[in-house]
Amino acid sequence: MLSVGTRGDFYEDSRYCTGCDGYVPYLLSPSGAFCVHCDQQVLLFSADEHEVFLRGLVDRPAPR
Repeated sequence: MLSVGTRGDFYEDSRYCTGCDGYVPYLLSPSGAFCVHCDQQVLLFSADEHEVFLRGLVDRPAPR
């Protein structure tokens, strides 16, 4: 497991690019995150994975 701040975190991180239709490396700027291949803004998840993530939040039991 990598610890926070190690070189591997930055170089292995990726986000979903709708232009490239896949997970890609990205550049982070104050105005957003952008694909290094096509310069389009990237997302944390693909649309399908975002739905699964949201369903997981709804299906979780309420905290006590």
